[in-house]
Amino acid sequence: MNDAKLTPGLKLALSQYNYDDNDASKQKIDAAFFPQATTPTDGKPHWAEQLVPVEFKKGETMYDPFEDNEKKAMDPDASSRKEVRSQIMSYAQMVFERQPRTHLFMLFVIGRQFRVLRWDR
Repeated sequence: MNDAKLTPGLKLALSQYNYDDNDASKQKIDAAFFPQATTPTDGKPHWAEQLVPVEFKKGETMYDPFEDNEKKAMDPDASSRKEVRSQIMSYAQMVFERQPRTHLFMLFVIGRQFRVLRWDR
């Protein structure tokens, strides 16, 4: 993303391994877009400064929180999708608690597909 200059004025920073020191919940989103001039380099999520959070998942529909394909009566992936849905909801909540926003866009990348999510209060 950064090398290809796909988002002029913004830079993607990874944060999948570290959490903010002042975050008691120790949540860490995979990445986020920040203004290019103030992009963090410490590998932490910086919830109060990120513009667009980004979460990556493998596994195609197994971890897709919005998959509604009813191919089976008992879907073994339902619990994993519910967990992912709770996870990304908590990330949106982290941003809303730290930034005065009316809405938030988030990228959810799963395999070779992605979703643009819009959250509001």
